Amino acid sequence: MNTIENLWLKFAMMVIPNVKTDTIQYREMKKAFFSGVWSMFQVVAVIGEPDVTQEQAVGVLEMIKHECVSFQSNMEHADKN
Repeated sequence: MNTIENLWLKFAMMVIPNVKTDTIQYREMKKAFFSGVWSMFQVVAVIGEPDVTQEQAVGVLEMIKHECVSFQSNMEHADKN
């Protein structure tokens, strides 16, 4: 099963493979990763409430997807410059 810790370890190996686990950079990135997961968990909890329609929930997820795609595009553009 992919626990958050396992997902973090896979992510860290791809993004910061040479950063030691006892460094500030490693700890701060891990905090940021877990904070992102927690934020998404809160979104899932809210859109799972009985008073939220399926259409509203899909709208929220589509908005988040658009924001992530936009962020990725901006990062890729910045990396080219």
